[in-house]
Amino acid sequence: MSKVDCISQRVKFSEISSILEKVKAATGAKRDELLRRYFASFEQFRREFQRENNGKARSSIFPVLRLLLPGADRERDSYGVRVKSLRDMYIKVLGISESSTEARKLSGYDDETGGGTSSEDFADRVFRLMQGRCPPEGSLTVWEVNERLDAIGGHYVNGERRRIGEELERLVGGMSQVDQKWLIRILLKNLRLGMSQVKILGVYHAKAGRLYDRFSNLSKVCEVVESGEGLEELGEGGGSVELFHPVKPMLCQRVDLKLVDGMLKRDEFWLETKMDGERFQIHKDGVVFKYFSRNSYEYSEVFGVNRNQVGSTLTPFLADLLSSNVQSVILDGEMMVFDKVALIYRDKSENTDVKAVKSDNPTLRPCFCVYDVLLLNGKSLIAVPYAERIRLLGTLVKPKVGVL
Repeated sequence: MSKVDCISQRVKFSEISSILEKVKAATGAKRDELLRRYFASFEQFRREFQRENNGKARSSIFPVLRLLLPGADRERDSYGVRVKSLRDMYIKVLGISESSTEARKLSGYDDETGGGTSSEDFADRVFRLMQGRCPPEGSLTVWEVNERLDAIGGHYVNGERRRIGEELERLVGGMSQVDQKWLIRILLKNLRLGMSQVKILGVYHAKAGRLYDRFSNLSKVCEVVESGEGLEELGEGGGSVELFHPVKPMLCQRVDLKLVDGMLKRDEFWLETKMDGERFQIHKDGVVFKYFSRNSYEYSEVFGVNRNQVGSTLTPFLADLLSSNVQSVILDGEMMVFDKVALIYRDKSENTDVKAVKSDNPTLRPCFCVYDVLLLNGKSLIAVPYAERIRLLGTLVKPKVGVL
């Protein structure tokens, strides 16, 4: 984010930690109401901010929502931060000894009680330890916190562990006790609010959950909700799919075994061989390929953004196996590890990670077992019956052993 005319520069992080503190302390419907009121007040503030800036400023709630839903934020790299690294950082910042009472309490051990409090997490322990050791009120804005978190993610990807510690020290230096408690939970991607991701999205907007299932992208969810464009067409069935936005995959339905016999007699079923791999989607637009896992993480750099990418493991072999009529497509299937020597699939139990297979591996390679087509040449096929999609799929791909 640029530091020019962005609404998150006008929102203190302490406002976020304050509302989180209130929601955590509340119960039942009161939690929903607190969040609903906050979202309503932010929307009013957002519109005023737009008017002040003649509609030219970035006014989305996204910078706030990604802090409220850290586990749903796919646009930021992993922090690579664990409780132990946070503990070590606090010991350094406070200048205390590893064997001190304070350090032992950070580890969850209380010398007075002979143990820790089971309901406490690391963030609670830091909160108690920081009493009188930090400013009573935090000075950082949401913009500044997001900038630091982006930097931490970047340093982790680049293997710069020391710089992660430096960024963390800068963050906690401008935060109150309460701020630090919630920062830690954001970093660990577990807010312990007593509200699920689905629940929070539903409080934000009635269709936000389905939008997230469709796009797996919080920024896009906010964009659609705030503009209103596409909300009506979403309807009750979940809408369509979109290229380069990962789709939440269709999973099996849990059913009472006693009902199966009657279901088989009454309905028509399609059976697929259960493959022991990883659920993946392949998105293609022209010469560009993108690969998304079941949890919406992107692995395009591993498998190949295009057929000419050096070191990629699948696209160079797969590109020619799609029909020349396919300009754009989304394929759903299972990414398997194929043994080129034994001509068999490897099982997960053999500790083979398809994402870790290198292009120069003499024995193993990724193989995509495709069993559905969700989009073709710009048109969503979600509303098309499965039987028709399967027949269509057979005309789009040319199977090749060990590749597709």
